[in-house]
Amino acid sequence: MSLIEELKRRNVFRVGIAYAVAAWVLLQLTDVVGEILELPEWGGKLILLAVVVGFIPALIIAWAFELTPEGVKRESEIDRSQSIAPQTGKKLNTAILVLMAVAIAYLLFDKFYLATLELGSREKTAGVEAVEVKPPPEPQPVMKAKPSRQSIAVLPFSTRSTNEEDQFFSDGMHDDLLTQLAKISSLKVISRTSVMEYRDTTKNMRQIGDELGVAAILEGAVQRAGQQVRINMQLIDTDTDEHLWAETYDRALSVDNLFAIQSEIAMAITSALQATLSPAEKDQLDRQLTHDLDALESYRRAHILAENYVADDLDRAEIELRHALELDPAFAAAHALLAHVNLARWWAVEKNTDYLAAARQQIDRARQIDPELPEVDIEEGYYHYWGFLDYEQALAALEPLLPTYPNNIDLLQVIAFVNRRYGRFDTALEFLMRVEPQAPRDRTVLYSIGETLAALRRWPEAQTYLDKVIEIDPNHAPGHQLRGWILAGRDGDFAEAARYQGLAASELPYESLVYWAFLVRAGEFEGAMAAAEVVSNTDLYRENSPLSMLRGLTLYYFGNPEAAAPLLLEAKKQLTARLGEKPGDFELMSALCQVHGALGETGQSLTACEAALAAMPGDSFIAPGQWVTLASGLAMGGATDRAFELLSFLTGSAVGPSSAELQVEPGLENLKQLESWQDLITALDARP
Repeated sequence: MSLIEELKRRNVFRVGIAYAVAAWVLLQLTDVVGEILELPEWGGKLILLAVVVGFIPALIIAWAFELTPEGVKRESEIDRSQSIAPQTGKKLNTAILVLMAVAIAYLLFDKFYLATLELGSREKTAGVEAVEVKPPPEPQPVMKAKPSRQSIAVLPFSTRSTNEEDQFFSDGMHDDLLTQLAKISSLKVISRTSVMEYRDTTKNMRQIGDELGVAAILEGAVQRAGQQVRINMQLIDTDTDEHLWAETYDRALSVDNLFAIQSEIAMAITSALQATLSPAEKDQLDRQLTHDLDALESYRRAHILAENYVADDLDRAEIELRHALELDPAFAAAHALLAHVNLARWWAVEKNTDYLAAARQQIDRARQIDPELPEVDIEEGYYHYWGFLDYEQALAALEPLLPTYPNNIDLLQVIAFVNRRYGRFDTALEFLMRVEPQAPRDRTVLYSIGETLAALRRWPEAQTYLDKVIEIDPNHAPGHQLRGWILAGRDGDFAEAARYQGLAASELPYESLVYWAFLVRAGEFEGAMAAAEVVSNTDLYRENSPLSMLRGLTLYYFGNPEAAAPLLLEAKKQLTARLGEKPGDFELMSALCQVHGALGETGQSLTACEAALAAMPGDSFIAPGQWVTLASGLAMGGATDRAFELLSFLTGSAVGPSSAELQVEPGLENLKQLESWQDLITALDARP
């Protein structure tokens, strides 16, 4: 008898098949039940290992032993004429068929029920609750305008896995799809920041649609298993709760497939919402950023980290981007993002010219690789804006992108900020207001609008946007800063303003100097002396605001010029030395203006202040505050007439401190007893 025939006779093949099918069913049940029981991540791997290891012993047992009416016996001990192996084989055939039926039933259940249940559970749950608990109708409800049919929110994708990497992969797919949809000018697409709060929400589709102002919502589930990926999508009408489109994608896990799926989804949504897609937009959808999956995932991590202008996050973003570029040196978007990281360091962390040089190199490299990539021109705009406050050059790089990318939130925001620094405040607000409908729950956007309104002293409107920020996130650090600004500028309440500014500074180091200034104005000596040390240890202020200067000024402001003098003399020495290394530096000359003034050195104060005024950057948004700083140095030094001349600039500026803020400015005490002071206050109060 041949080996194959003997294997058949002993039912080894049947045992192997039955074992494989039973193992597959077991693993599927483990995947479902393990999540319910919250088994550790290694639990499933342990079961898989046991199943694989047990396969060979099962075949050996099937070969060496036989099931008999008397029990299990070694095959060599059984008379073949008495063997019941054929009957056992029939039983195994039945078992195999049953197990295969179970497997097929599970596959159908997973594809047609579980995926839909997972995607639709939120609105179904909310819908049941709405039936069981019917609140009384509100009298005369306010009717909202019906959102455009071509408007969509993409909710965070779900994933069955508890693995952090799988969740990150799912979030990356979500972010990439939003980026693709934003390229379609006929669609209103809600920003990622505005939809993230709806992860695992129990709100139904209509509620979410009302809050975000959209006619359709896309839900998705992403499941990654080895080298395969399954993506389920369904598009829901927020008014009727009907499914407008649904699809399941089962593909091999590769960058090419991921970009292809995103392009297919974007085109399907465009069709379902009856939006238009130009040939140029179609070409944009078909473009791939990279062909390396690991490089793409590193880029996604860096993109999230680079949203926070904090040194540690920017350093981690660079590490991720360097890794991405090692894997794919031709990854143009990674070069552009690395340029942004270096520009953010220059703007918010430290004025180190190496950052500008590195940004210039990365922008040029990205443009060489892909001159049509919009991120290249956006970073070119940031380079001229953040790097040199050259608003004309910045707008020359940015504005040509508007016809092609009218819904690009990054583009609209940077154009708004450039115009704000340029002194075109109405234009800045216009662009920020264009962003708001796409980012109705984005704290940064709402804060930026409130900040601009506060600078214009439009306090009621600024308060409205502050309230929106607080409603979304009561602990938002920039929101604390805006609250402090409103309390100081509108109410003159510097004690409460300092409290909120301190909360902001605890998370945002660049807000520490304003915190110190608020404490001084609030009359909190000990707090101001402590805050001075924090400021002097911050990278952004270490060179131009030494501890000796801040503590010396604090003592001076609190009426102790004798104790202040040694500290101020030390500060003068430090700042003069640094100015020798960085001649023409505005911040250093402005600091020397104050130090000379507090020391009573009228001539030196006047010289430093005039030099600083000549070197003052052309920034209409912060210029009024700089005028007040220089006027303070002049006033302390006794050059009162020149101080009033600088302060008179405030009366013609659309933005700038309120009279309430100016009344408590400690460096202007020498002016407050003069007749011209009240004239200045009256003129400031007469501003729109």
